Amino acid sequence: MQTVTIRMDRVFDVQPKNFSENTRETWFSFESDGEKYFSISVKGNPELISGQTITAVLDRENDWQKVLGIRIHETGKIHAPHVDLNLWILLLITFFAGVLYMDLQYSRPDAVLPAFFGYLLIATFFVHNAVFAKRIRRALTADAQ
Repeated sequence: MQTVTIRMDRVFDVQPKNFSENTRETWFSFESDGEKYFSISVKGNPELISGQTITAVLDRENDWQKVLGIRIHETGKIHAPHVDLNLWILLLITFFAGVLYMDLQYSRPDAVLPAFFGYLLIATFFVHNAVFAKRIRRALTADAQ
């Protein structure tokens, strides 16, 4: 992960996309110091205007095609994955795993171990996503304080 702070001299081709009520994404292009960056995707619907300074977390060094999150300096708003969403989904899955465990314990005791490992695999995925989202948000707020 690389953190880059850059001033966008000119912002163009801003295209917000609403895939569903909870899934929003914005595609945009910008120019900075005479260099143009095209088709950048960011989670959420940030209000991007020319002259703004942003801090972006890039997945790979100098690869603007994989922006993990941005913070707009003028407004202080962060557009990145949310930690709490992953944890709420994990909590919900844990509840259903508990119900499944109680059901399997009495009806099919031999199926408890495979069900447990399936839950463990799913829980690992959501915990990884929550930790990754926290790292992105921490990187975006590090220079703000």
